[in-house]
Amino acid sequence: MSAWFISFADKTGSRGVTVVRATDPASALRMVNAARINPGGEALIVRIPPNVEAAMAGWNMRLVPPAEARRFDREHPNLVKANEDVIPETYCVCRGCNEAQMISCVHRQ
Repeated sequence: MSAWFISFADKTGSRGVTVVRATDPASALRMVNAARINPGGEALIVRIPPNVEAAMAGWNMRLVPPAEARRFDREHPNLVKANEDVIPETYCVCRGCNEAQMISCVHRQ
């Protein structure tokens, strides 16, 4: 299993983020839907390395509000930048497909 970071957004901005352990991005989104923490909007799904997952340990299977996510970015300014080369997979689900829970519409970026 891998750790997946999922960011939700719409034209007004971020709707929140979460971290999920799953076998693939579609399974990660299914878990978020089952837990009823999917706020809608577009979903950006990124496999994250263990050190990033460890830093985000409190985010597992909960919708993290945008303000808390921005605070994390300010407190860990180099974390994602230092790991850009080891974040190989990014997927996107459009707003319509996400809100209709069309898991088959997970597309690799």
